[in-house]
Amino acid sequence: MVVGHSVTDNLFGAERSLLDVLAAVDRRSFDLSCVLPGGNAEYLRSVAECTKNITVLPYRWWSRERPFDEATVSRFESFFRSERVDLVHVNTMTLMDPLLAARRLELPGILHARELLDQDRELAAHFGDDTAAILERIVTASDFIIANSDSTYRLYHKEGRSFRLYNCVDVDRFDLPNPLEPGKLKVGIISSNLPKKGIESFVDLAVMAGRRRPELEFYAIGPRTEHIVRLEQRLRAEAGPVNLQFSGYVANSVDAVRQVNVVVSLSLVAESFGRTIAEAMAARRPVVAYDSGAVPELVRHGRDGFLVRQPDLPKALEHLETLADHADLVAEMGRNGWERARQLFSPDVFATQLNGIYRRVMDAWTVQAQSRQSSA
Repeated sequence: MVVGHSVTDNLFGAERSLLDVLAAVDRRSFDLSCVLPGGNAEYLRSVAECTKNITVLPYRWWSRERPFDEATVSRFESFFRSERVDLVHVNTMTLMDPLLAARRLELPGILHARELLDQDRELAAHFGDDTAAILERIVTASDFIIANSDSTYRLYHKEGRSFRLYNCVDVDRFDLPNPLEPGKLKVGIISSNLPKKGIESFVDLAVMAGRRRPELEFYAIGPRTEHIVRLEQRLRAEAGPVNLQFSGYVANSVDAVRQVNVVVSLSLVAESFGRTIAEAMAARRPVVAYDSGAVPELVRHGRDGFLVRQPDLPKALEHLETLADHADLVAEMGRNGWERARQLFSPDVFATQLNGIYRRVMDAWTVQAQSRQSSA
């Protein structure tokens, strides 16, 4: 049973990653079910392509004020019993109720850790300001941890029961040409457009480029949020020209990355993986990003793109100018990134590792159950 944490109109990293998990499960070995907290019709259709056994239940994220909800835990318990569940896989650390239900029924509960909580004050504030206590609560409630990067693995480590599994990217679907015009470069940031994603820094970068290299084109791809409205107002007050477009949300991530030659990531909060970065690499787009979180695990500086220290925007612009002046370097870095994405993030690699983790979990749980029986 895979338990999702969110279903909204606009799908971002964790929601798309849940679809990758469902698609990767070996149906010859596992009967797959999915539980979701909402009923977005398009998302449900995508889930139904992987499993027809879908249940929508009302449940919420845990928080400091509501560590768990007894009624919801009981509902999950009844559901796990009726579905004869053997293994529970919870998509993010935001859900506590299904983990507690699994614990009460002595079912192995896997937490899929996708958040660098110690570097995200906004998220930590929702659960409680003491990050160490939050992490202890999460790790204690989980029997096993799947971490989406080495950075996440270190943070949520559970001795002998942790696994690192990079997110999945359909490398074949993202394999796109990257045409360039001499001296020009289309630079994009693709995100949820929340302030913590560094959209204002991207605007600052575009303003700087407008003064030095006005032929560089900048595209902020993502939903029109209140933050975007304020940034648009700011741009109208700029004295000089700024070659920046707010392109809006693009549901198909392939179509989003197709619009640009280079993808920039300026997140103010360290990325636990960086899905748009991995997708850019799969699409043969060099990446310019802050050197924080899991990003250096993905992007090799000088080979797949460039890494800069936060908030060194002048250095980021310098790298963009280098790429604009050297089409051969764009092609070389794009090829390197595509090869790395195929090696680390391809669906075949992801599926092999995920199903291997499931088998190891079930084997360990069987040994543990036998040990309990022999000592009883």
